[in-house]
Amino acid sequence: MVDVILGPLITLTVFNRSKPRSELVRDLTVVGLIQLAALGYGLWTVFVARPVHLVFEYDRFRVCMPSSARGTPGPGAGRCAEDATDRAHNSGAAALSRRE
Repeated sequence: MVDVILGPLITLTVFNRSKPRSELVRDLTVVGLIQLAALGYGLWTVFVARPVHLVFEYDRFRVCMPSSARGTPGPGAGRCAEDATDRAHNSGAAALSRRE
């Protein structure tokens, strides 16, 4: 949205033919840098949120993100694999207790 809508609107707001050339170049350079920063942030967000694994758990599929995959540092590291293992152990224990 920033690169498609707000970038041209900021450019139209900043652009004025009566400004000196050096000031116009500086203003448009700042607008371009803001757009590049927004594009970089958007690409980083997509990279971080990409799915790493699609795991089938008993009756559903679960999408694992890089932050929840085993072996990656950060908050929630290993959560995807550990949750699946915990559920498997818990459901197995519940099934065994029902049989007895």
